[in-house]
Amino acid sequence: MAPALLALAVWGGCGDPVDLPTATTVSISPDTATLEDIGLTVQLDATVRDQNGRIMRDMEVDWSSSDQSVATVSGIGLVTGRAIGTATVKASAGTVSEVATITVRAGARFALHAIYRAMGGDSWRNNGNWMTDAPLDAWHGVYTDSAGNVTSLQLVRNGLTGSVPPEVGELRTVEFLSFSDNGVTGSIPPELGDLDSLKTLSIDSNELTGSIPPELGNLNNLEGLYLSGNELTGSIPPELGELGNLWDLDLSRNGLTGSIPSEFENLDGMFDLDLSQNGLTGAIPPEMGYLGSLNPFGPWYLDLSDNQLTGEIPGSLGRSQSLRFLDLSENDLTGSIPSSLPSLSGLRELYLSGNELTGSIPPRLGSLPSLGILDLSGNELTGPVPGALGNLPTLTDLSISGNPLGGPLPRDLIGLSLGLFHWQETDLCAPADAEFQEWLDGIRDHSGNGDCESEPPTPPPPA
Repeated sequence: MAPALLALAVWGGCGDPVDLPTATTVSISPDTATLEDIGLTVQLDATVRDQNGRIMRDMEVDWSSSDQSVATVSGIGLVTGRAIGTATVKASAGTVSEVATITVRAGARFALHAIYRAMGGDSWRNNGNWMTDAPLDAWHGVYTDSAGNVTSLQLVRNGLTGSVPPEVGELRTVEFLSFSDNGVTGSIPPELGDLDSLKTLSIDSNELTGSIPPELGNLNNLEGLYLSGNELTGSIPPELGELGNLWDLDLSRNGLTGSIPSEFENLDGMFDLDLSQNGLTGAIPPEMGYLGSLNPFGPWYLDLSDNQLTGEIPGSLGRSQSLRFLDLSENDLTGSIPSSLPSLSGLRELYLSGNELTGSIPPRLGSLPSLGILDLSGNELTGPVPGALGNLPTLTDLSISGNPLGGPLPRDLIGLSLGLFHWQETDLCAPADAEFQEWLDGIRDHSGNGDCESEPPTPPPPA
């Protein structure tokens, strides 16, 4: 019976031969695919047809990748990107096959993998879920939006070492990036300038070397740039003056040299600027008086201390009405204290010590209603101490030591509630009356010269 049935399967009813279905073609959909990051997947579907063009739904398909280091494929055609590059995925059915081209591009996961490898990820204090297939927002320090785009990478005080890899420039959607307070070495990669969405960049308190890349001036959305406490050298790129949205810039505690770029006048939204403890030279640009001119709150903080700045203090600084903190100490500034500084009605702390300032102390400094700290020590100021300083209701710290000031301290100072008063190394003297002496004795941190000598008694008229 079996031979007869077999014959019917091969011969038709009229004696014509019938061909068995044979896989003749394989097509793949899609035949090309681009994965925008490692770890992403794409489903490929293979269609097998016989010699008559009919779909062979039950035909087994074998899948393979030309380079499994770039892309792997499962038994059902699911392709996963593994590394940057291009590979072909083959679908085979019997003796026929077809290939699809897969391109894997650099994306956030790729960048994070590079960061982990370059910055000692195995030794981090917390590397939870890094280098796994878990969603990126499950990785320690990684934050994403609802679409899975990385918006923030925060690895502060996490034991990072090594250098920041150039692949960090592939974090295209990141807005907040912080490697602060670690042991990061090497230079700042210019690829950081590709991060169009970046609002805050913090790599402070590390061991970075080299110069600040001018490419950082491309970060049009940047609001805060923190590079303090490193070993950066070279000049400050004038391109930073093009960061129109920048409101906080801290380059302090480095080895930066050269002059302060005049282009900083374009930083209309500036709030805090700290360039202290570098080796900056030249004059303070008059344009600094225009910082934060479009900021409704104005600039609050300007610190240029501990550099090698020369020339006079520009009077234009008096334009910054909202300035709260001004520190120009420990430079080589000359000339007199500008008469415009008393216009800084919101000023709370003024440090001009350690320069070569000459002339007298402007009495108008006594018109600063919010001033709490005034340090004029270590200059070449002359003349008496103006009694108008006694009109400063909030003054707590007054240092005028190390100047050739002369004469008695004004009794107007008695109304001040000082916690610190330094007036040593001057030619000043303290009134010897009990009231003034009691006021001096009540100052916690007081260091000065001696009392004024009393007038010798008038000799009696001759008999």
